[in-house]
Amino acid sequence: MLKPNLIFDFDGTIANTLNAGVDIYNRVAHEYGCKKFHHKDTEEFQGKKPFDLMRELEVSLLNLPLLLLRIRHELFSEIKNVEPFDGITEVLHTLKQSGYNPGVVTSNSKKNVEHFFEEHNLNNIFSSIHTSKHLFGKHKVIAKYMRQHDITKETAVYIGDEARDIEATQKIGIPIIAVSWGFNTKNILEMYKPFAIVDSPKELLSTILSM
Repeated sequence: MLKPNLIFDFDGTIANTLNAGVDIYNRVAHEYGCKKFHHKDTEEFQGKKPFDLMRELEVSLLNLPLLLLRIRHELFSEIKNVEPFDGITEVLHTLKQSGYNPGVVTSNSKKNVEHFFEEHNLNNIFSSIHTSKHLFGKHKVIAKYMRQHDITKETAVYIGDEARDIEATQKIGIPIIAVSWGFNTKNILEMYKPFAIVDSPKELLSTILSM
């Protein structure tokens, strides 16, 4: 049986970058006319859609690309302190040993991702890393990655942690396994009706191996 082509998100799916990202955002928010993101509000914000969150933090569409680039740049100096989610490293190694050849599609920088993979012995797991600076239009980014690697809709499976990941995969007609340990809460993920929702890396592994 042909194994599916796995496409992983990075932030919130493999790497627990939320706290580092919030800290960086709070340091630079005033430079972009944005409100700070208080850690005590994290759970509340995790239940919001991107545009609603931007509205509450007063992040303008004009400043958003500059803000994201700044956070990506600042994250490089802190990536050594970012940890993988518990259990995900073992799952990724098991998938590789089982003959899977996953790739990564992310809005983080390739330099950050590669440095993280080196730090956590994951640099030989992924066949490719595709990065994009765009927060929205993710379906186009995923579709471009699939074209570049000759991946058909019938064989692709995306693994991500946000509602926008689900929307993106639904636009191009590929299944997504949504993980509940990332940015968006399980309640909001369920609203978007993904192919599957998993609550642990172990459950992610069993879901993939059963496909």
